[in-house]
Amino acid sequence: MAFRSLTESFTFMRNNAFQNRSFYRDDKSDQESLVSKSKHKAPDNNSTKKLRNEWQTAVNSLQYTFSTIRQKMKEVIALHDRHLMASNLDDNLNEDQEIEFQTKELTQLFNLSHSQLGQLSKLKRSSAIWQQSQEAKLAENIVCNLARTLQDLSVIFRKAQSEYLNKLRSRDERIRSYLNIDLNIGDTSSSPSNNVVNEFDDGDYAVWESQKQRRSLLLTENTNMVVQREQEIHQIVQSIHELNEIFRDVAQMVVDQVSTLNIFGSTYYVVQNT
Repeated sequence: MAFRSLTESFTFMRNNAFQNRSFYRDDKSDQESLVSKSKHKAPDNNSTKKLRNEWQTAVNSLQYTFSTIRQKMKEVIALHDRHLMASNLDDNLNEDQEIEFQTKELTQLFNLSHSQLGQLSKLKRSSAIWQQSQEAKLAENIVCNLARTLQDLSVIFRKAQSEYLNKLRSRDERIRSYLNIDLNIGDTSSSPSNNVVNEFDDGDYAVWESQKQRRSLLLTENTNMVVQREQEIHQIVQSIHELNEIFRDVAQMVVDQVSTLNIFGSTYYVVQNT
């Protein structure tokens, strides 16, 4: 029985198979063979790197703003204490202006930190940065912690402002009461009655006129003090109002972040147990 040799056919088919395969040339390095030929990978990586750098810069900037707020709050509270403990009744205009300036600056810093936190929250929602669910969850944690920090700082400053406002009003009431009593005593003891007005000589009249001018001056100073205090109180109330607005926004942001973290945690648990 004759057998047909299939060696030639096998060799022909094997050579065709080798030629049809997409092998790299032998002169190519292993690194070149492993590099993806996609034209879209490099731009995506560069864009992601840029966004992550922007994220890190925003986090560092917000943390620096928090440090500045803490230092400014210490300075303002020290100014409050020194102003309230003043022994004289004369207003220190420079100190009042310094408190007003520092309060405005602190309020601006709180507004700045609020804007920075909003920028971070916007970056957090960018899917181009976070390629894994764990990275996105970490970003949520960072934003949530920063929001809580801003919330705590605003509570401390609002409390300090409210306490200073109450002490300021209480001190002003005591000063006004003292000045009113002093004026009444002066009127009672120094005013010439109708019965003895003719017995006053020029010297007595000069003394009475001097006391009258002093009472008038005290009344004028008291009025000026009230006007300045009302301006300062208005500034403090306005600052507290702005802080309340920031506090409400940040509180809502914290609630949103916690809700998102709960969703992330539930999703991660389901995936791990599937």
